This record gives sequence, C-alpha cells and structure tokens, in this order.
Amino acid sequence: QLDFLKRINLEAKKIGIFGQGFIVPFVGEEVYANLKSEAPKFGFEIVEYTTALPPPEAEKEWHRIAFRIKRGDIDAIYHIPGHFYPTQEAAEAELVNRLGVAHIVPFEDLLTGGHFAYSGDYFVAGKQMARLIDKIFRGVKPSEIPLEFIEKLRLVLYAGRARDAGIKFPESMLSIADIVVE
Repeated sequence: QLDFLKRINLEAKKIGIFGQGFIVPFVGEEVYANLKSEAPKFGFEIVEYTTALPPPEAEKEWHRIAFRIKRGDIDAIYHIPGHFYPTQEAAEAELVNRLGVAHIVPFEDLLTGGHFAYSGDYFVAGKQMARLIDKIFRGVKPSEIPLEFIEKLRLVLYAGRARDAGIKFPESMLSIADIVVE
C-alpha cells in the first residue's frame, strides 16, 4: 500500500491517521502498529490524530479535528480498520476530497469510501480457512498445521472517486489492478 501511495504521489511525505481513541482495540491495532513501523522505511511520516474521549463522543471529536486539517498538512489518509463510528470512512472520503489527497482503506470499507485497497482476497482466504478447519475436523492438531499466508492479494482502484479528489492513478497501478471502478 505504501509503495502504491508513492506511485500516486512521489512527493508524498505525511500520512494522516485517526489513531488512538478512534480505533477499536484488538481490531485495528496490528495494522496501526505495522503502519507506524513501516511508513518511515518508505520515507513517510505518520501524522496521528487522537482523542481521549470515549465513544460515542469520538464521532463529534473526529469531525472537530478533521475540520482543522488544512491542505498541505498531510498527503494521504490511511484508514485504520475498526473504528468507533460506522460512517468514519465516508467522512474521511469527504475530508480527502476537500484536501485533495489519496485515501487508503481496507476492502471492507472500500464501498463507502477510499480510493484504493490492496490486501488479501477474502473469498480466497475463506477457502484457505475452510481447508485448515477441515484438517482440524479430521484430527490434525492445530499446532501441527503449518502457517499459511494469504494466497491472493487484490488491488482495487476507485478511479472516479480518486479523480473527484484530484488524484490520478499511474499506469503502473492501472495495468495491474484486479478491479478498476469508474
């Protein structure tokens, strides 16, 4: 995802995230920690927006913080899965349009916001999981089953949404995308 972000905007340096206080513990924490660890390797700085307010006040606080973000403060928004209010990704979509920056989201949130997603294919992952569960039902101990990684990654681009924000996907992404939505 970070490599794709560089392809979209070679000058991008700052990725905004709505982090602590906006993500549900144990849902988005691994993605959150991984992003904070990997972003510097790609030359990115994480700009984190946080809150100490509990849900349901977090939604109001999100809007208060988002209103204060100005063009040039960040170059992209990375949506962390597991958020405290149901339409956060849609509100982020409005924010990225206002700022003219890229919006990275997980597949499950792509229908209501975001410019692109790149992660495991859930259908393929389901089949993999079914095979692993079948082994357990047949008597194989889980500790004896080798670790498997996702077999297929998918790149889905919402080109129309991206254009609305002033973002253009490079040919290097369009040519390898599994799905391009206009």
